[in-house]
Amino acid sequence: MASASDLLDYLESGRVKPIDSESPLIVYSKMYLMSFMPAAKSYLLSSSRTAPCPELFLVYNNCHTNRISRRSTFWVLDGALREDADDMLELALRYSSGISGLKRDIAAASKLLRSVYEGIFHQDKKAVAASAISYLFSNYRDPDSPQEPLSSRHFYASIRFATESCRLGLFSFISVVVAECALHTGVRNDPESGIARPLQIILENFLNFKEETGYRPTYCSQCGTNTPLRKCAGPCDGVRKPLYCGRACQKMASFSVAH
Repeated sequence: MASASDLLDYLESGRVKPIDSESPLIVYSKMYLMSFMPAAKSYLLSSSRTAPCPELFLVYNNCHTNRISRRSTFWVLDGALREDADDMLELALRYSSGISGLKRDIAAASKLLRSVYEGIFHQDKKAVAASAISYLFSNYRDPDSPQEPLSSRHFYASIRFATESCRLGLFSFISVVVAECALHTGVRNDPESGIARPLQIILENFLNFKEETGYRPTYCSQCGTNTPLRKCAGPCDGVRKPLYCGRACQKMASFSVAH
C-alpha cells in the first residue's frame, strides 16, 4: 500500500474527478455532515435514503445560513492565510464544493487538509482533516480506473485516513460508509491488502456506533443486495443481529464462523 505522503501527493495533483454532479450547496452539506461531524449526529444521511427528505433540506438550509452566509470567503481566506485551523478546514470545504464564489478545486482543498493533518494543530482539527481526506478519496473518481465508482486505490486510501480520524478521536459517517463497504466486499479477509489492522479499528468503532444509535446496515449481510431486509431469527447476538434478504442467504451464512 502507498504511504500516506504519496497518497496526499496524488490527491493534490488534481487528477481525480468528482463522482457527483449535484449543486455546490448539496456537495458542501454532504461533505460537512459526512466528515466534519461525529457519525452519531449525522447518520440520517445513510444510504437507505433514496430521495431528499425534509430533514436534509433543513441541513442544507442550516449550512447555508449558519456557515456559508455567516462568514464571507474573503474572511475565511484571510483566516486560512493566518493558519487558523477552523478557517483552513472551512476553506477546504468550500474549495471541495465550489461554493461561495470559489471554483471547485480538489488540489487546493487537499493542500489545506494536508496542512492541518500534518501541521501542529489540536488533535480534533487533525481528526476532521483526516476524515475529510477519507471522504475525498471515497467521492472522487480514480483517473486510472475511470469506469469504477470506487477504485481499490481510493478505497484503501479512504480506509487509511478514516482509521487516522478514528485514532485522533473522530468517528464520522464516512467511516460508517467505509465499514459497510468493507463488510459488503469482504476486503477485510484479504491478507495481502495490508489493511487488516487499520480496518479492525474502524469496525470496532462501527459496532460501538450501531449499539449507540440503533443504526442498521442497508444491505444483505450475505449477498449484499439492497432489497427489503429481515433481521436474523437465530440465536446470535441480539444487538448485532445481521440482516438478510431471504432464508437462502440466512442459511448460507449459518455455516460461516463470522455468523
